[in-house]
Amino acid sequence: MNYAKIIKVAILVLLAVEIILSISLAYKNWQRSEALCISGGSCTSVQSSIFGEIVGIKVSYIAVLAFTGLLIIYFGDANAFVSGAALGTLIALYFILLQLFVLKEICTSCMFIDGMMIIIFGLALGEIKLKKKEAEG
Repeated sequence: MNYAKIIKVAILVLLAVEIILSISLAYKNWQRSEALCISGGSCTSVQSSIFGEIVGIKVSYIAVLAFTGLLIIYFGDANAFVSGAALGTLIALYFILLQLFVLKEICTSCMFIDGMMIIIFGLALGEIKLKKKEAEG
């Protein structure tokens, strides 16, 4: 079984889903319509909170650029991708903690996106480990 190929496909699929969901969130923000919410939750209040923007730019717009950038980097330098995924994971953890302990409201779409980022980072680490193992033997 080719685990490296399975991991590569999983990372690409998850990044594609991240981009699609982020574009959907960005479109909803741009239209100033009700926030995209995968399943119930307080998506509108979370996304329109003071934490929904960074220097006046909606987090969803930044996410589209960040996930697209990660996808591009994935086809380039593996170490840069792992670094980018690590940064994305730290940011995802920050937003999860904000929702749980500061806002005390949950945006299911945001949690889904943040959870996928953490999974992508784990897969990236696994992919690096497999590549090192293949190079050794």
